[in-house]
Amino acid sequence: MGSSDASVFSIEDRSCIVDTVLKMLNELQDSNSVLVEAYNDHLIAGRTEDAKYLWVAPSADFGVKCRAIVCRDFDNTPVCTPPICSIFNKQIDIRGAETVPMSLEIMLKTLNIVDETFISEFQT
Repeated sequence: MGSSDASVFSIEDRSCIVDTVLKMLNELQDSNSVLVEAYNDHLIAGRTEDAKYLWVAPSADFGVKCRAIVCRDFDNTPVCTPPICSIFNKQIDIRGAETVPMSLEIMLKTLNIVDETFISEFQT
């Protein structure tokens, strides 16, 4: 078992990402899955009082990463796990050994994005 392919896409090209994942699902053997990962390593260090929706990071050395696994269920329907997110230090290996997994909602709140309406809309 192991990784068989990796592709890099612009986050703005969502339809291409979805199309690629669905294409890969059609080509996968039973019990295999696709790992979809997004990361942003350009967080801005700041203070929470600077702005209501400021993405606050302890320093410019931090970024965020979200991962989800997509697979097929028993009737061949694509399904996706809830995203698992983390805040990482860019000066340390980003593979995950030095990060704490958290939900998307908790990660957003950790970065001072606390508007419940925004969080709800962002998650869908």
